[in-house]
Amino acid sequence: MGYKKFTTEFKRKVVAESNARHEVKSVAKEYGIDSSTLFKWKKQNLDEDKEENAPYSREYIKMVVKTRLTKNNTSKSCSQMFKIPEYLITFWTEKFGDEVRKEIEAEQQRNKRKPRGIHVTSSAVYWK
Repeated sequence: MGYKKFTTEFKRKVVAESNARHEVKSVAKEYGIDSSTLFKWKKQNLDEDKEENAPYSREYIKMVVKTRLTKNNTSKSCSQMFKIPEYLITFWTEKFGDEVRKEIEAEQQRNKRKPRGIHVTSSAVYWK
């Protein structure tokens, strides 16, 4: 007896479901395949557009990291706030932290108040 041959469409379907549920063993058991096979399919990047099929968008990730950095929250408190696993927030902070810090600094520079004069009388100006 040989081995089962699966279509690419079937593989993509199983990999997509596994990514959506963040589980491998239960999805593999559900479809009657070995979990090592599913791990191999995931490693082959069978998702057509990885960015498009990602469970979290890049903007959402940056928003979570920005919230963590600006409010000085711990990964644990952010994970409870956003209902995301703590390890993901830690990973995102390591991966996108520098980029988000630069964006925060640029935003602060844009919002920095410029000194402006307030004319009290026609000849007197007070600076704020």
